[in-house]
Amino acid sequence: MIRVFASLKWRLLRNGWRRTTRSPLAALGFAMSMLASLAGATAGFIVFSSLRWPRADLRIAGRDLGFVNDPAQVHRVIVLGAALMVVGWWFAPLVSGGVDETVDPTRLVLLPLTRTEIRRGQIVAGFIGMAPIAMIVWALGMIVGMSRSPAGMVIVILGALVLPLGGLVGSRALATSLARMTRTRRGGDVAGLIAAAGGATVFAVLQVARFIGLKDLDPLVDVLRWTPPGMVGAALEGASRGEVLVPALELVPLALVIAVAGWWWTRQLDALLTNTARAQASDPIYREEGSIAIFSGLRRRLPHSSAGAALAREVVYLRRSPSRRAALISGSLLGVVYVVVFVQPLHFDAGRQVLAAPLAMLFSVQFAGNQLGVDPTSFWLDVVTGAPPMARFVGRQLLAGVTLFVPVALSAIGLAAWGGAWVECIAALVATTVMLPSVTAVGSMASPWLAVPIPDSGNPFSNRQTLGGNGCMAGLVGFTFMLLVACLIVPIELGLNWSFHDGQPLWTILILGAAVALNAVVWRTATRRAARGLVRRELIVLDRLDARLSK
Repeated sequence: MIRVFASLKWRLLRNGWRRTTRSPLAALGFAMSMLASLAGATAGFIVFSSLRWPRADLRIAGRDLGFVNDPAQVHRVIVLGAALMVVGWWFAPLVSGGVDETVDPTRLVLLPLTRTEIRRGQIVAGFIGMAPIAMIVWALGMIVGMSRSPAGMVIVILGALVLPLGGLVGSRALATSLARMTRTRRGGDVAGLIAAAGGATVFAVLQVARFIGLKDLDPLVDVLRWTPPGMVGAALEGASRGEVLVPALELVPLALVIAVAGWWWTRQLDALLTNTARAQASDPIYREEGSIAIFSGLRRRLPHSSAGAALAREVVYLRRSPSRRAALISGSLLGVVYVVVFVQPLHFDAGRQVLAAPLAMLFSVQFAGNQLGVDPTSFWLDVVTGAPPMARFVGRQLLAGVTLFVPVALSAIGLAAWGGAWVECIAALVATTVMLPSVTAVGSMASPWLAVPIPDSGNPFSNRQTLGGNGCMAGLVGFTFMLLVACLIVPIELGLNWSFHDGQPLWTILILGAAVALNAVVWRTATRRAARGLVRRELIVLDRLDARLSK
C-alpha cells in the first residue's frame, strides 16, 4: 500500500508538471521552480555539511558568514536551520499553492482502506515532491556536518530523521484541522486568519533575515534554543562533541510533539472523512415580492442585468467564501510586510515610504492577471448559462479591485500613521482608486492566456491544484503587473502629491481629469479586447480549469 501511495503522488506530480508546461510562460515558471528547489537544497546542504571542516570560510550571495566552525557560529546555524526546517514546513504550504501537493484524503473515502493505511500513505506521499526532497537534503547535510564523533553519530542520525518527520506530521495536523474548520462559515474565518497570520509571520521573518547578520539573531536563537526543533539542533551540536545522554534527552520534546500532532491528525482526519460539512442556511431563489435573491439587501441597488448579477455574485462570494477571505487576508498582510521590507533598507523618508504603498499589490495580483482561474466552478457556470463576455469580466474586476486596494490602503494608512505623511497617503489612495479599473481591465485582457485553476473548495489546504511551477509563473505575472502599476498609478500619485504640497488646486483638477480620461480609455479598450479574446479561447480556458482533464 505504501508503494501505491508513492506511485499515486508521483503520478499527481507528473500530471501537474505536464499540465503546467502546456504554455511557454508556464514552462518557464516550472523551470524556475525546479531551479529554485535545487538551489535551496544545494545551499542548505553546503551550509550544514561545511560545519564539519575546520576554518570553513563560508560566503553566500556575497556575504561573509565567518568561520562556521566557531562554536558560537555552529550553534546559531544549527539551531536556526532546525527551527526553519520544522516551522517552515508547517506554514509554507498555507501560503504557497505549489509547495504542498498533498493527496487529498477525502478522495479516498470510498476505497476499502483502513485509517492506518491512509495515514501511512499520506506520510509517504508527503515526502515526495520538490520541497520535501530539499528538506531531506538539508537533513543529509546535517548528518555530514555534525557526525564528528562515533559515539554521537546515532544521535545525529536520529535528530536528522525527527526534524523532517516533525515538519511533515505537524504540517498535516495543522492543514487537516484548518480544512475541517473551513466546513463551517465561522470556522472558515478562523482558519483563514490562522493561515494568513502564520504565513505572513514566516514570510516576514525570512525577508527581514536578509538584512541582518547571524550575530544579530542571537536573541532569537536564545529563544529558539528551548523550542522542540531548536533543542534538536542543540542535540546535534552536542552529539558532534561526543556527548550522548543530554543530546538524547533533547530529542524527546520534538518526539512528543510528533506523537501529539500525529494523534491530533488522526482525530481530525477521521472527522474529515466521516463528518459531512455543516449545512448553511441559504436564501430562496425568489423572494416573496418576486425579486431574485441575489439582488436582495444592498445588492438591490445594482442594475438587474447580467453585469449586475455578476457584480452581486462576486459580493456574495467574497462575503461567504472562506478561501477568498483567507486569500484577501494573506495577500494584505504579505503586501504590507513586503512594503516595509522594501523601503526600510533604502532609507526612504516618511513621505516616500507612503508613496511606495502600491507595492503591496504584489501578493494579490493573481486576482487581476488570473481572473478566470479564481473559482473554476464560477467560470463553468458562466459557460453553461451563456453569460455575455463583457458581463463575465465585470464581477471579476470588482473582486480584483477589492483584493488589490485593501493591501495598498493598509500599507498607506499604517505608514502614514507611523511617519505622519498624511498628504502622501491621500495621494496614494486617490491615485490607486482612480486607476484600479485600468489595472484590472488589463488583467482581464491577460486572463484568457494566463488561466490557472484556484479552486474555492471546502478543503483549500489539501489537494492543491496549482501544481508544478505555477508559483513561479504567478511571480512573473506579479512583477509584470507591478510594471503596469508603475506606468498607470505612480505618475498620477507623484503628480497629486506635488499639487497637494504646493497648493495647486488647478493642477490637482487637471491631473485628476487626465487620470479619469486615461482610465476610461484603458478600461474600455482592455475589457473589450478581453471579451473578444475569451470568445476565441473559451474552450481552451475551460480545458485548463477542468482538473479532470489533467493528463
